[in-house]
Amino acid sequence: MITATKTGKDIKPLRMPNSVLLTGMLLGFLADRLWVANGPLGPGFAIWIGLCGLAAFWTAKRTRAADRSELGLWCLASFIAALLMSFRTSVPVIMAMLGVMLATATMVIMQKNGQSLRDIDISDQFVALGRLPKQCLLATFSVLCKIEVGASLLDPRLRAAARGFVLALPVLVIFSLLFASADAVFDQYLQNAMQLFSTDTIDHLLIMLVFGWVATGLLAGVSEKHFLVNRQKRQFFDLGTEDTATILGLILLLFMVFVSLQISYLFGGQDTIEATAGLTLADYARRGFFELLAIAGLTLALLTTVAQTNCNRRVFRPLAGLMIACVLIMLLSAGQRMLLYVDAFGLSLDRLTAVWAMAWIALGLLIFAYTLLRDRKRDFAAGLTLSAIAIAILFALSNPAAMVAKINIDRTLTDGAELDVMYLLTLGSDAAPILIQQIEALPGSARCQIAGHAMTRWQGNNSRSNVQLDDWRWHNASTAAAVQHTQKALPLLTAIDNSCLNNRRQFFTQ
Repeated sequence: MITATKTGKDIKPLRMPNSVLLTGMLLGFLADRLWVANGPLGPGFAIWIGLCGLAAFWTAKRTRAADRSELGLWCLASFIAALLMSFRTSVPVIMAMLGVMLATATMVIMQKNGQSLRDIDISDQFVALGRLPKQCLLATFSVLCKIEVGASLLDPRLRAAARGFVLALPVLVIFSLLFASADAVFDQYLQNAMQLFSTDTIDHLLIMLVFGWVATGLLAGVSEKHFLVNRQKRQFFDLGTEDTATILGLILLLFMVFVSLQISYLFGGQDTIEATAGLTLADYARRGFFELLAIAGLTLALLTTVAQTNCNRRVFRPLAGLMIACVLIMLLSAGQRMLLYVDAFGLSLDRLTAVWAMAWIALGLLIFAYTLLRDRKRDFAAGLTLSAIAIAILFALSNPAAMVAKINIDRTLTDGAELDVMYLLTLGSDAAPILIQQIEALPGSARCQIAGHAMTRWQGNNSRSNVQLDDWRWHNASTAAAVQHTQKALPLLTAIDNSCLNNRRQFFTQ
Protein backbone atom coordinates (compact mmCIF):
# COMPACT_ATOMS: atom_id res chain seq x y z
CA MET A 1 0.00 0.00 0.00
CA ILE A 2 1.30 3.46 -0.88
CA THR A 3 1.15 5.70 2.17
CA ALA A 4 1.48 9.42 2.46
CA THR A 5 3.43 11.58 4.85
CA LYS A 6 2.38 15.12 5.52
CA THR A 7 5.02 17.29 7.16
CA GLY A 8 5.73 20.97 7.00
CA LYS A 9 8.86 20.30 5.03
CA ASP A 10 7.04 18.14 2.51
CA ILE A 11 4.17 20.50 1.77
CA LYS A 12 4.92 22.88 -1.05
CA PRO A 13 3.30 26.31 -1.08
CA LEU A 14 0.53 27.05 -3.50
CA ARG A 15 1.76 28.91 -6.54
CA MET A 16 -0.16 31.97 -7.71
CA PRO A 17 -3.13 31.71 -5.29
CA ASN A 18 -4.75 34.83 -6.74
CA SER A 19 -4.54 33.42 -10.28
CA VAL A 20 -5.93 30.07 -9.17
CA LEU A 21 -8.88 31.71 -7.42
CA LEU A 22 -9.64 34.06 -10.32
CA THR A 23 -9.40 31.20 -12.83
CA GLY A 24 -11.71 29.05 -10.72
CA MET A 25 -14.29 31.84 -10.40
CA LEU A 26 -14.08 32.46 -14.17
CA LEU A 27 -14.77 28.77 -14.76
CA GLY A 28 -17.76 29.06 -12.42
CA PHE A 29 -19.10 31.98 -14.46
CA LEU A 30 -18.58 30.04 -17.70
CA ALA A 31 -20.33 26.99 -16.24
CA ASP A 32 -23.43 29.10 -15.68
CA ARG A 33 -23.29 30.59 -19.15
CA LEU A 34 -22.34 27.48 -21.14
CA TRP A 35 -24.22 24.47 -19.81
CA VAL A 36 -25.79 24.42 -16.34
CA ALA A 37 -29.17 25.87 -17.36
CA ASN A 38 -30.18 22.96 -19.61
CA GLY A 39 -27.87 20.20 -18.45
CA PRO A 40 -24.58 18.83 -19.78
CA LEU A 41 -25.80 17.47 -23.14
CA GLY A 42 -24.18 19.86 -25.55
CA PRO A 43 -21.00 21.47 -26.92
CA GLY A 44 -21.14 24.06 -24.12
CA PHE A 45 -20.31 21.41 -21.54
CA ALA A 46 -17.51 19.98 -23.70
CA ILE A 47 -16.03 23.46 -24.14
CA TRP A 48 -16.18 24.01 -20.37
CA ILE A 49 -14.41 20.70 -19.70
CA GLY A 50 -11.80 21.63 -22.30
CA LEU A 51 -11.25 25.01 -20.63
CA CYS A 52 -10.86 23.27 -17.27
CA GLY A 53 -8.21 21.04 -18.84
CA LEU A 54 -6.37 24.03 -20.31
CA ALA A 55 -6.51 25.80 -16.94
CA ALA A 56 -5.09 22.70 -15.21
CA PHE A 57 -2.36 22.43 -17.85
CA TRP A 58 -1.46 26.11 -17.40
CA THR A 59 -1.49 25.84 -13.62
CA ALA A 60 0.96 22.91 -13.75
CA LYS A 61 3.33 24.67 -16.16
CA ARG A 62 6.30 24.38 -13.80
CA THR A 63 6.10 20.59 -13.53
CA ARG A 64 8.24 18.12 -15.47
CA ALA A 65 7.59 17.69 -19.16
CA ALA A 66 6.68 14.01 -18.70
CA ASP A 67 4.13 14.86 -16.02
CA ARG A 68 2.63 17.61 -18.17
CA SER A 69 2.32 15.19 -21.10
CA GLU A 70 0.45 12.70 -18.92
CA LEU A 71 -1.73 15.50 -17.58
CA GLY A 72 -2.51 16.57 -21.14
CA LEU A 73 -3.57 13.03 -22.08
CA TRP A 74 -5.95 12.81 -19.10
CA CYS A 75 -7.46 16.19 -19.99
CA LEU A 76 -7.86 15.10 -23.62
CA ALA A 77 -9.65 11.90 -22.56
CA SER A 78 -12.01 13.92 -20.37
CA PHE A 79 -12.73 16.35 -23.22
CA ILE A 80 -13.47 13.47 -25.64
CA ALA A 81 -15.90 11.97 -23.13
CA ALA A 82 -17.67 15.32 -22.67
CA LEU A 83 -17.81 15.83 -26.44
CA LEU A 84 -19.40 12.41 -26.98
CA MET A 85 -22.20 13.44 -24.61
CA SER A 86 -23.31 15.96 -27.23
CA PHE A 87 -23.76 13.09 -29.74
CA ARG A 88 -25.75 10.68 -27.57
CA THR A 89 -28.77 10.80 -25.26
CA SER A 90 -28.85 7.20 -23.94
CA VAL A 91 -28.54 7.08 -20.15
CA PRO A 92 -25.92 4.25 -20.08
CA VAL A 93 -23.72 6.22 -22.49
CA ILE A 94 -24.04 9.41 -20.44
CA MET A 95 -23.20 7.53 -17.22
CA ALA A 96 -20.18 5.89 -18.88
CA MET A 97 -18.85 9.25 -20.07
CA LEU A 98 -19.33 10.80 -16.63
CA GLY A 99 -17.41 7.85 -15.21
CA VAL A 100 -14.54 8.52 -17.63
CA MET A 101 -14.38 12.17 -16.55
CA LEU A 102 -14.45 11.20 -12.88
CA ALA A 103 -11.61 8.70 -13.44
CA THR A 104 -9.47 11.21 -15.32
CA ALA A 105 -9.96 13.87 -12.63
CA THR A 106 -8.87 11.34 -10.01
CA MET A 107 -5.78 10.41 -12.00
CA VAL A 108 -4.82 14.07 -12.45
CA ILE A 109 -4.87 14.66 -8.69
CA MET A 110 -2.95 11.41 -8.01
CA GLN A 111 -0.31 12.20 -10.58
CA LYS A 112 0.28 15.67 -9.17
CA ASN A 113 0.74 14.20 -5.70
CA GLY A 114 3.54 11.97 -6.91
CA GLN A 115 1.52 8.84 -7.73
CA SER A 116 2.19 7.85 -11.32
CA LEU A 117 -0.28 5.60 -13.10
CA ARG A 118 2.24 2.76 -13.29
CA ASP A 119 3.16 3.01 -9.61
CA ILE A 120 -0.26 2.46 -8.06
CA ASP A 121 -2.60 -0.42 -7.49
CA ILE A 122 -6.37 -0.66 -7.56
CA SER A 123 -6.76 0.09 -3.85
CA ASP A 124 -4.86 3.37 -4.30
CA GLN A 125 -7.26 4.38 -7.05
CA PHE A 126 -10.29 3.76 -4.85
CA VAL A 127 -8.69 5.74 -2.02
CA ALA A 128 -7.97 8.63 -4.38
CA LEU A 129 -11.51 8.46 -5.77
CA GLY A 130 -12.83 8.80 -2.22
CA ARG A 131 -10.60 11.82 -1.64
CA LEU A 132 -11.73 13.61 -4.80
CA PRO A 133 -14.91 15.13 -3.24
CA LYS A 134 -12.81 16.35 -0.31
CA GLN A 135 -10.40 17.93 -2.77
CA CYS A 136 -13.22 19.71 -4.58
CA LEU A 137 -14.93 20.96 -1.43
CA LEU A 138 -12.08 21.77 0.97
CA ALA A 139 -9.03 22.68 -1.11
CA THR A 140 -10.52 26.08 -1.95
CA PHE A 141 -10.16 27.01 1.72
CA SER A 142 -6.38 26.67 1.40
CA VAL A 143 -6.42 29.04 -1.56
CA LEU A 144 -8.45 31.62 0.35
CA CYS A 145 -6.13 31.35 3.36
CA LYS A 146 -3.05 31.91 1.24
CA ILE A 147 -4.39 35.16 -0.22
CA GLU A 148 -5.09 36.39 3.35
CA VAL A 149 -8.78 37.08 2.97
CA GLY A 150 -9.16 37.22 6.74
CA ALA A 151 -6.54 39.93 7.12
CA SER A 152 -8.28 42.02 4.48
CA LEU A 153 -11.61 41.75 6.28
CA LEU A 154 -9.98 42.98 9.50
CA ASP A 155 -8.64 46.14 7.85
CA PRO A 156 -9.99 49.15 9.87
CA ARG A 157 -10.66 51.16 6.72
CA LEU A 158 -12.70 48.36 5.19
CA ARG A 159 -14.73 47.98 8.38
CA ALA A 160 -15.35 51.75 8.47
CA ALA A 161 -16.53 51.72 4.85
CA ALA A 162 -18.90 48.81 5.61
CA ARG A 163 -20.31 50.69 8.62
CA GLY A 164 -20.89 53.78 6.46
CA PHE A 165 -22.66 51.69 3.82
CA VAL A 166 -25.03 50.21 6.41
CA LEU A 167 -25.87 53.66 7.79
CA ALA A 168 -26.45 55.14 4.35
CA LEU A 169 -28.58 52.28 3.03
CA PRO A 170 -31.95 53.34 4.58
CA VAL A 171 -31.49 56.90 3.34
CA LEU A 172 -30.63 55.68 -0.16
CA VAL A 173 -33.80 53.55 -0.23
CA ILE A 174 -36.04 56.44 0.82
CA PHE A 175 -34.54 58.87 -1.71
CA SER A 176 -34.69 56.28 -4.48
CA LEU A 177 -38.39 55.63 -3.88
CA LEU A 178 -39.13 59.37 -3.89
CA PHE A 179 -37.15 59.92 -7.11
CA ALA A 180 -38.95 56.98 -8.75
CA SER A 181 -42.31 58.47 -7.79
CA ALA A 182 -41.28 61.83 -9.20
CA ASP A 183 -39.87 60.65 -12.56
CA ALA A 184 -40.98 57.78 -14.83
CA VAL A 185 -37.56 57.32 -16.45
CA PHE A 186 -35.85 57.02 -13.06
CA ASP A 187 -38.57 54.60 -12.00
CA GLN A 188 -37.76 52.40 -14.98
CA TYR A 189 -34.06 52.48 -14.11
CA LEU A 190 -34.86 51.52 -10.53
CA GLN A 191 -37.01 48.59 -11.64
CA ASN A 192 -34.20 47.34 -13.90
CA ALA A 193 -31.77 47.62 -10.99
CA MET A 194 -34.12 45.70 -8.71
CA GLN A 195 -34.15 42.82 -11.18
CA LEU A 196 -30.57 42.14 -10.07
CA PHE A 197 -32.05 40.84 -6.82
CA SER A 198 -34.57 38.54 -8.51
CA THR A 199 -34.73 34.79 -7.94
CA ASP A 200 -33.11 34.07 -11.31
CA THR A 201 -30.14 36.29 -10.48
CA ILE A 202 -29.66 34.58 -7.14
CA ASP A 203 -29.80 31.18 -8.85
CA HIS A 204 -27.12 32.24 -11.33
CA LEU A 205 -24.91 33.56 -8.53
CA LEU A 206 -25.27 30.30 -6.61
CA ILE A 207 -24.35 28.28 -9.73
CA MET A 208 -21.28 30.44 -10.34
CA LEU A 209 -20.24 30.15 -6.69
CA VAL A 210 -20.67 26.34 -6.51
CA PHE A 211 -18.87 25.50 -9.74
CA GLY A 212 -16.25 28.20 -9.19
CA TRP A 213 -15.56 26.71 -5.77
CA VAL A 214 -15.21 23.18 -7.20
CA ALA A 215 -13.01 24.34 -10.08
CA THR A 216 -10.77 26.26 -7.69
CA GLY A 217 -10.38 23.17 -5.53
CA LEU A 218 -9.39 21.04 -8.51
CA LEU A 219 -6.91 23.65 -9.75
CA ALA A 220 -5.43 23.85 -6.26
CA GLY A 221 -4.84 20.09 -6.38
CA VAL A 222 -3.01 20.48 -9.69
CA SER A 223 -0.93 23.49 -8.65
CA GLU A 224 0.51 22.12 -5.41
CA LYS A 225 1.52 18.89 -3.73
CA HIS A 226 -0.43 18.36 -0.55
CA PHE A 227 1.76 15.43 0.46
CA LEU A 228 4.66 13.41 -0.78
CA VAL A 229 4.39 9.70 -1.39
CA ASN A 230 6.27 7.33 0.88
CA ARG A 231 6.30 3.96 -0.83
CA GLN A 232 6.02 1.60 2.08
CA LYS A 233 4.12 -1.64 1.68
CA ARG A 234 1.65 -2.64 4.35
CA GLN A 235 0.19 -6.12 4.37
CA PHE A 236 -3.14 -6.55 6.12
CA PHE A 237 -2.74 -10.33 6.03
CA ASP A 238 -0.45 -12.94 4.52
CA LEU A 239 -1.34 -16.19 2.84
CA GLY A 240 0.99 -19.13 3.19
CA THR A 241 1.46 -21.97 0.77
CA GLU A 242 -1.25 -24.12 2.35
CA ASP A 243 -3.70 -21.22 2.56
CA THR A 244 -3.24 -20.28 -1.09
CA ALA A 245 -3.46 -23.86 -2.29
CA THR A 246 -6.60 -24.59 -0.26
CA ILE A 247 -8.51 -21.42 -1.17
CA LEU A 248 -7.73 -21.36 -4.86
CA GLY A 249 -7.74 -25.15 -5.20
CA LEU A 250 -11.28 -25.56 -3.85
CA ILE A 251 -12.60 -22.69 -5.96
CA LEU A 252 -10.84 -24.07 -9.03
CA LEU A 253 -12.38 -27.49 -8.44
CA LEU A 254 -15.85 -25.93 -8.34
CA PHE A 255 -15.09 -23.94 -11.49
CA MET A 256 -13.93 -27.04 -13.37
CA VAL A 257 -17.11 -28.96 -12.51
CA PHE A 258 -19.23 -26.07 -13.78
CA VAL A 259 -17.09 -25.55 -16.89
CA SER A 260 -17.33 -29.23 -17.83
CA LEU A 261 -21.10 -28.74 -18.09
CA GLN A 262 -20.76 -25.51 -20.05
CA ILE A 263 -18.45 -27.10 -22.62
CA SER A 264 -21.10 -29.71 -23.43
CA TYR A 265 -23.66 -26.91 -23.85
CA LEU A 266 -21.34 -24.85 -26.02
CA PHE A 267 -20.69 -27.64 -28.53
CA GLY A 268 -23.76 -29.83 -28.11
CA GLY A 269 -26.43 -27.47 -29.40
CA GLN A 270 -30.15 -27.31 -28.57
CA ASP A 271 -30.65 -31.07 -28.14
CA THR A 272 -27.87 -31.31 -25.54
CA ILE A 273 -29.22 -28.35 -23.60
CA GLU A 274 -32.74 -29.74 -23.48
CA ALA A 275 -31.61 -33.26 -22.62
CA THR A 276 -28.98 -32.31 -20.00
CA ALA A 277 -30.50 -29.27 -18.28
CA GLY A 278 -34.14 -30.19 -18.77
CA LEU A 279 -34.79 -26.67 -20.06
CA THR A 280 -36.08 -25.32 -23.32
CA LEU A 281 -33.71 -23.21 -25.33
CA ALA A 282 -35.64 -20.07 -24.36
CA ASP A 283 -35.50 -20.87 -20.64
CA TYR A 284 -31.77 -21.62 -20.86
CA ALA A 285 -31.17 -18.31 -22.60
CA ARG A 286 -33.22 -16.36 -20.06
CA ARG A 287 -31.16 -17.32 -17.01
CA GLY A 288 -27.50 -17.25 -16.10
CA PHE A 289 -26.01 -14.32 -18.02
CA PHE A 290 -25.80 -11.82 -15.18
CA GLU A 291 -24.82 -14.55 -12.71
CA LEU A 292 -21.86 -15.58 -14.86
CA LEU A 293 -20.92 -11.92 -15.29
CA ALA A 294 -20.93 -11.47 -11.52
CA ILE A 295 -18.78 -14.59 -11.08
CA ALA A 296 -16.22 -13.24 -13.56
CA GLY A 297 -16.05 -9.89 -11.76
CA LEU A 298 -15.72 -11.50 -8.33
CA THR A 299 -13.01 -13.83 -9.60
CA LEU A 300 -10.98 -10.90 -10.90
CA ALA A 301 -11.38 -9.13 -7.54
CA LEU A 302 -10.40 -12.28 -5.63
CA LEU A 303 -7.30 -12.96 -7.70
CA THR A 304 -6.24 -9.32 -7.44
CA THR A 305 -6.58 -9.45 -3.65
CA VAL A 306 -4.62 -12.68 -3.31
CA ALA A 307 -1.90 -11.35 -5.63
CA GLN A 308 -1.33 -8.40 -3.26
CA THR A 309 -0.38 -10.77 -0.41
CA ASN A 310 2.93 -12.58 0.15
CA CYS A 311 1.51 -15.80 -1.23
CA ASN A 312 3.66 -18.54 -2.70
CA ARG A 313 3.98 -17.56 -6.36
CA ARG A 314 4.77 -21.09 -7.47
CA VAL A 315 1.40 -22.19 -6.12
CA PHE A 316 -0.53 -19.06 -7.04
CA ARG A 317 0.43 -18.78 -10.70
CA PRO A 318 -0.78 -22.14 -12.03
CA LEU A 319 -3.98 -22.10 -9.96
CA ALA A 320 -4.76 -18.51 -10.95
CA GLY A 321 -4.02 -19.29 -14.61
CA LEU A 322 -6.42 -22.24 -14.58
CA MET A 323 -9.09 -20.13 -12.85
CA ILE A 324 -8.74 -17.45 -15.52
CA ALA A 325 -9.12 -20.09 -18.26
CA CYS A 326 -12.27 -21.41 -16.57
CA VAL A 327 -13.77 -17.94 -16.23
CA LEU A 328 -13.08 -17.15 -19.89
CA ILE A 329 -14.99 -20.32 -20.83
CA MET A 330 -17.82 -19.16 -18.56
CA LEU A 331 -17.85 -15.84 -20.39
CA LEU A 332 -18.11 -17.70 -23.67
CA SER A 333 -21.11 -19.51 -22.21
CA ALA A 334 -22.56 -16.16 -21.14
CA GLY A 335 -22.06 -14.86 -24.67
CA GLN A 336 -23.86 -17.92 -26.04
CA ARG A 337 -26.75 -17.29 -23.66
CA MET A 338 -26.92 -13.70 -24.85
CA LEU A 339 -27.13 -14.77 -28.49
CA LEU A 340 -29.87 -17.25 -27.65
CA TYR A 341 -31.68 -14.62 -25.61
CA VAL A 342 -31.59 -12.12 -28.47
CA ASP A 343 -32.87 -14.77 -30.86
CA ALA A 344 -35.72 -15.74 -28.51
CA PHE A 345 -36.70 -12.45 -26.84
CA GLY A 346 -34.89 -9.59 -28.57
CA LEU A 347 -32.22 -7.24 -27.25
CA SER A 348 -32.44 -4.52 -24.61
CA LEU A 349 -30.13 -1.64 -23.80
CA ASP A 350 -29.38 -3.01 -20.33
CA ARG A 351 -28.22 -6.34 -21.72
CA LEU A 352 -26.12 -4.71 -24.41
CA THR A 353 -24.48 -2.57 -21.71
CA ALA A 354 -23.78 -5.76 -19.75
CA VAL A 355 -22.11 -7.25 -22.84
CA TRP A 356 -19.69 -4.33 -22.96
CA ALA A 357 -19.06 -4.77 -19.23
CA MET A 358 -18.36 -8.45 -19.91
CA ALA A 359 -15.86 -7.47 -22.60
CA TRP A 360 -14.05 -5.23 -20.10
CA ILE A 361 -13.94 -7.97 -17.45
CA ALA A 362 -12.57 -10.46 -20.00
CA LEU A 363 -9.95 -7.91 -21.02
CA GLY A 364 -9.17 -7.33 -17.34
CA LEU A 365 -8.56 -11.05 -16.84
CA LEU A 366 -6.16 -11.10 -19.78
CA ILE A 367 -4.38 -8.02 -18.41
CA PHE A 368 -4.13 -9.77 -15.04
CA ALA A 369 -2.58 -12.82 -16.68
CA TYR A 370 -0.10 -10.65 -18.59
CA THR A 371 0.93 -8.49 -15.61
CA LEU A 372 0.34 -9.83 -12.10
CA LEU A 373 0.96 -13.46 -13.04
CA ARG A 374 4.31 -12.30 -14.40
CA ASP A 375 5.03 -10.13 -11.32
CA ARG A 376 4.52 -6.91 -13.28
CA LYS A 377 2.41 -5.28 -10.59
CA ARG A 378 3.10 -1.75 -11.79
CA ASP A 379 1.24 -2.32 -15.06
CA PHE A 380 -1.95 -4.01 -13.84
CA ALA A 381 -3.82 -0.98 -12.46
CA ALA A 382 -2.70 1.12 -15.44
CA GLY A 383 -3.94 -1.47 -17.91
CA LEU A 384 -7.26 -1.89 -16.11
CA THR A 385 -7.86 1.89 -15.97
CA LEU A 386 -6.88 2.57 -19.57
CA SER A 387 -8.92 -0.37 -20.84
CA ALA A 388 -11.98 0.86 -18.93
CA ILE A 389 -11.66 4.32 -20.50
CA ALA A 390 -11.18 2.81 -23.97
CA ILE A 391 -14.17 0.46 -23.58
CA ALA A 392 -16.38 3.32 -22.37
CA ILE A 393 -15.44 5.55 -25.33
CA LEU A 394 -15.96 2.71 -27.83
CA PHE A 395 -19.32 2.01 -26.17
CA ALA A 396 -20.40 5.59 -26.78
CA LEU A 397 -19.13 5.58 -30.37
CA SER A 398 -21.06 2.40 -31.17
CA ASN A 399 -24.44 4.10 -30.48
CA PRO A 400 -25.90 1.22 -28.42
CA ALA A 401 -29.51 2.46 -28.57
CA ALA A 402 -29.46 2.44 -32.39
CA MET A 403 -27.86 -1.02 -32.30
CA VAL A 404 -30.67 -2.33 -30.07
CA ALA A 405 -33.32 -0.90 -32.39
CA LYS A 406 -31.67 -2.28 -35.52
CA ILE A 407 -31.22 -5.80 -34.09
CA ASN A 408 -34.81 -6.00 -32.86
CA ILE A 409 -36.23 -4.69 -36.13
CA ASP A 410 -34.09 -7.10 -38.21
CA ARG A 411 -35.29 -9.93 -35.98
CA THR A 412 -38.92 -8.96 -36.70
CA LEU A 413 -38.40 -8.57 -40.44
CA THR A 414 -36.44 -11.82 -40.76
CA ASP A 415 -38.25 -14.16 -38.40
CA GLY A 416 -41.57 -12.42 -37.92
CA ALA A 417 -40.93 -12.09 -34.18
CA GLU A 418 -43.04 -9.72 -32.09
CA LEU A 419 -41.61 -6.19 -31.86
CA ASP A 420 -41.83 -4.25 -28.59
CA VAL A 421 -42.34 -0.84 -30.16
CA MET A 422 -43.06 0.93 -26.87
CA TYR A 423 -39.65 -0.10 -25.54
CA LEU A 424 -37.90 1.05 -28.72
CA LEU A 425 -39.56 4.45 -28.40
CA THR A 426 -38.08 4.83 -24.92
CA LEU A 427 -34.58 4.63 -26.41
CA GLY A 428 -34.89 8.27 -27.43
CA SER A 429 -33.30 10.18 -30.26
CA ASP A 430 -30.35 7.79 -30.64
CA ALA A 431 -32.69 5.15 -32.09
CA ALA A 432 -35.09 7.52 -33.92
CA PRO A 433 -33.35 7.50 -37.35
CA ILE A 434 -33.42 3.66 -37.47
CA LEU A 435 -37.11 3.56 -36.57
CA ILE A 436 -38.06 6.15 -39.18
CA GLN A 437 -35.97 4.55 -41.92
CA GLN A 438 -37.56 1.12 -41.35
CA ILE A 439 -41.14 2.30 -40.70
CA GLU A 440 -42.57 1.17 -44.04
CA ALA A 441 -41.33 -2.40 -43.55
CA LEU A 442 -42.90 -2.78 -40.10
CA PRO A 443 -46.36 -4.14 -39.23
CA GLY A 444 -49.31 -1.73 -39.21
CA SER A 445 -49.59 -1.24 -35.44
CA ALA A 446 -45.86 -0.54 -35.17
CA ARG A 447 -46.06 2.00 -37.98
CA CYS A 448 -48.86 3.84 -36.21
CA GLN A 449 -46.97 4.06 -32.92
CA ILE A 450 -43.71 5.19 -34.50
CA ALA A 451 -45.35 7.78 -36.76
CA GLY A 452 -47.39 9.29 -33.95
CA HIS A 453 -44.43 9.42 -31.59
CA ALA A 454 -42.07 10.91 -34.18
CA MET A 455 -44.50 13.65 -35.21
CA THR A 456 -45.17 14.54 -31.57
CA ARG A 457 -41.61 14.33 -30.30
CA TRP A 458 -39.34 15.20 -33.23
CA GLN A 459 -41.35 17.46 -35.51
CA GLY A 460 -39.74 20.50 -33.87
CA ASN A 461 -42.68 21.58 -31.73
CA ASN A 462 -41.18 20.16 -28.55
CA SER A 463 -39.47 22.83 -26.44
CA ARG A 464 -36.54 20.61 -25.51
CA SER A 465 -35.85 19.81 -29.16
CA ASN A 466 -36.01 23.51 -30.06
CA VAL A 467 -33.54 24.38 -27.31
CA GLN A 468 -31.10 21.69 -28.43
CA LEU A 469 -31.28 22.86 -32.04
CA ASP A 470 -31.52 26.64 -31.70
CA ASP A 471 -28.84 27.24 -29.05
CA TRP A 472 -25.39 25.91 -29.90
CA ARG A 473 -24.52 25.47 -26.22
CA TRP A 474 -27.07 22.65 -25.83
CA HIS A 475 -27.09 21.36 -29.39
CA ASN A 476 -27.22 17.58 -29.52
CA ALA A 477 -26.31 15.72 -32.70
CA SER A 478 -28.62 12.83 -31.86
CA THR A 479 -31.61 15.13 -31.39
CA ALA A 480 -30.75 17.02 -34.59
CA ALA A 481 -30.61 13.74 -36.55
CA ALA A 482 -33.99 12.67 -35.15
CA VAL A 483 -35.58 15.99 -36.13
CA GLN A 484 -33.95 15.90 -39.57
CA HIS A 485 -35.17 12.37 -40.34
CA THR A 486 -38.65 13.26 -39.09
CA GLN A 487 -38.90 16.36 -41.27
CA LYS A 488 -37.56 14.48 -44.28
CA ALA A 489 -40.12 11.71 -43.86
CA LEU A 490 -42.94 14.03 -42.74
CA PRO A 491 -45.25 13.35 -45.73
CA LEU A 492 -44.95 9.60 -45.20
CA LEU A 493 -45.40 9.92 -41.41
CA THR A 494 -48.44 12.15 -41.90
CA ALA A 495 -50.02 9.68 -44.32
CA ILE A 496 -49.41 6.78 -41.93
CA ASP A 497 -50.81 8.72 -38.98
CA ASN A 498 -53.95 9.78 -40.92
CA SER A 499 -54.49 6.21 -42.08
CA CYS A 500 -54.23 4.98 -38.50
CA LEU A 501 -56.75 7.60 -37.33
CA ASN A 502 -59.19 6.61 -40.06
CA ASN A 503 -58.86 2.94 -39.15
CA ARG A 504 -59.58 3.71 -35.51
CA ARG A 505 -62.65 5.80 -36.43
CA GLN A 506 -64.01 3.00 -38.60
CA PHE A 507 -63.43 0.50 -35.81
CA PHE A 508 -65.41 2.53 -33.26
CA THR A 509 -68.25 3.34 -35.70
CA GLN A 510 -68.88 -0.30 -36.56
